[in-house]
Amino acid sequence: MDDIKKDNLAPQEKVAGQPAFTPKESDKAQGDLKKDEKKKGGPMVWIFIGGCLFLFIILMVVCVYMLNTEGGARVFEAIGLPLESARIAIRNIVNGIYIFFTIVLVIILLVGGALLASADKDVNMKRKGVYITIFSVVSIMFLAISYIALFPILYNNYSPTGTTQSYAEYISVSPNPPTGSAPYRVFLDATALNQLSPDLFYQWDFGDSSDPGTGIKVSHEYKKPGIFQIKLIVSNAKESKDVETGITVLIHNAAATPIIITDIKQGQAPLEVQFDASTSTDPNGQIIDYLWDFGDTESSSNQAKGAQAIHVFDKPGTYEVVLNIVDENNEKISTKQSILVLSKDAGIIPKIVASPLEGVSPLKVDFNASSSSHSEDNVTLTKFEWDFGDATPVIRSRETAHTFSEEGVYDVTLTITDSENNTKQETLIITVSDKGKSPEAKIVTTPAVLAGKAPFRVELDASSSIDPDGEIVSYKWTFPEGPEETGPKTEYTFTKPGQYPIILEIEDNDGKKGTTSVVAVVNEQGLTPPVAKIDTDPSPAQGLAPLIITFDASKSNDPDGDIISYSWDFGDKSKEVLTTAPTISHKFEKVGIWPVTLTITDNDGLTETADIKIAVTNSTPTAVIIPSKVSGIAPVVINFDASDSSGDITNYSWNFGDGKKDSGMNIKHTFENAGTFKVVLTITDAQRQVSTADVSISIK
Repeated sequence: MDDIKKDNLAPQEKVAGQPAFTPKESDKAQGDLKKDEKKKGGPMVWIFIGGCLFLFIILMVVCVYMLNTEGGARVFEAIGLPLESARIAIRNIVNGIYIFFTIVLVIILLVGGALLASADKDVNMKRKGVYITIFSVVSIMFLAISYIALFPILYNNYSPTGTTQSYAEYISVSPNPPTGSAPYRVFLDATALNQLSPDLFYQWDFGDSSDPGTGIKVSHEYKKPGIFQIKLIVSNAKESKDVETGITVLIHNAAATPIIITDIKQGQAPLEVQFDASTSTDPNGQIIDYLWDFGDTESSSNQAKGAQAIHVFDKPGTYEVVLNIVDENNEKISTKQSILVLSKDAGIIPKIVASPLEGVSPLKVDFNASSSSHSEDNVTLTKFEWDFGDATPVIRSRETAHTFSEEGVYDVTLTITDSENNTKQETLIITVSDKGKSPEAKIVTTPAVLAGKAPFRVELDASSSIDPDGEIVSYKWTFPEGPEETGPKTEYTFTKPGQYPIILEIEDNDGKKGTTSVVAVVNEQGLTPPVAKIDTDPSPAQGLAPLIITFDASKSNDPDGDIISYSWDFGDKSKEVLTTAPTISHKFEKVGIWPVTLTITDNDGLTETADIKIAVTNSTPTAVIIPSKVSGIAPVVINFDASDSSGDITNYSWNFGDGKKDSGMNIKHTFENAGTFKVVLTITDAQRQVSTADVSISIK
């Protein structure tokens, strides 16, 4: 056994061609092999870590850049992720990963420092510690520099990039299109843009050299005509950008209105007439010149300038005085006034007897001029012509009757011609009022809000009810729980909970009736009624017809419950609208002041009302006649052109002064007989507003 052990413990013999190792030498060889493998694998780990870090930073730069470009913002919106949510999410991810890599690199730095401290005389360990320390320090510096570079983009809340961005789809304008006559107000709203990129400051340039506006919503009134581009500058704490709105405002020049006032319109030659145009108006500027043409071609002073002028007409005849006013935009607008100059010895003494001079429509009036006379016995009165001032044909007769079908104030003119062809006019006024208007019933209650705890006492007052064409003769109150009451004032006590309608019926002296009602809400708990509030867009609620107004009752509230319905009465005879939504739009077609009433109801059945008035206006039409000629030899055809008339005109009515009439914008008329004819044009617009113009035609 000992021999065997000795043999086993003896050094191994070397085999030819092969090295023989002792156990220690073998262990050392294996250790060197493992070190070589670690040397090969170590750099790969660092390359992998550095590559991941580099790719992460590149990815973060791309994502953050997408947040700050229009295309990137649209990508996030397309996948259903709001821009601000995407910004916050990416910001948190970037910060988290930066913190993670920083912690890892600090740990690696500590490991490298530990290796350097424990290496002592181990060169390999010392070298490894140096490598690890340098890598971690460089990586930390790289992280810090990249984060500093990303920080302004990462925390920039401003979405549009570049010098100018087009965000027209996010900006609304009302009215749309923004086109009208000065003065003209537009309303601008960038709420949608603010939702896309909040926390911005808005400054509006209206393009007319006025002070800029600020805020998400603004309005601006353009006082002068022109084409204006609206610009928007948005900014945050770091920068400002120009945003293209795509909004062009076109403001027309509102026509000036020339007005002629004279101290006299007819008289014997020589006739001095004082003309005054100082009451002429220009809604969006000033009148810079007044040009007069007196139609007196034989006078050396036929023309004049200035707001006031005086002219002497030396010869008998009918003169068409033309006033041209010139506004700041060098636009010329004209009007005319007829002056009748009689011979010195005309001697016509007109006398009109008319009955009645006023009344309700339809009003029949009898006219008689038989008492008219002449100062000279050998001169007779040969012609009597009645113009009733309501665009009806002229009547030739000493006596006549005429029915005025519509309300208004009418100038009835009688023109008398004598046997020497002298003429004289006399005018009287007929006033026609509208008949048959129903009385308007109104109830004032105490308390103002008809809601309370039983027993609930209510005072009712109808004395504010009105009758436009008479007087109220009776009041009748109807209650659901008791007998009827009469008189303008009464009171009632409700003893049981419930909702009770109170009906008022009034009757006027024409037998016409008007009704209204209120509802009393009686409960046992003494609940608090809701509070009604109305906002409008545009504000103030006014503009030209047709006018669309958006009403918003979202600021209404109920202190102890919920509002369940909104009832809208627009005051323009349209159907009352009941809805559960707080906002509604309505189109006012006609001119007027329309009282809009909102009634809200809460879940306890309590109601409250709020009122607002809507002003719908319309520009007055202006009639203009342009004849192809003003004189000729019978028979003669003359063209009459009314295309320069302004307004929303629906009807052109012509009276040629020879017993014939016609309608249309451009008319041809043949004058068969000699004489002086006063051609009258009457235009009517969509709102039934009327304007007239006339011209004198002399036919030989």
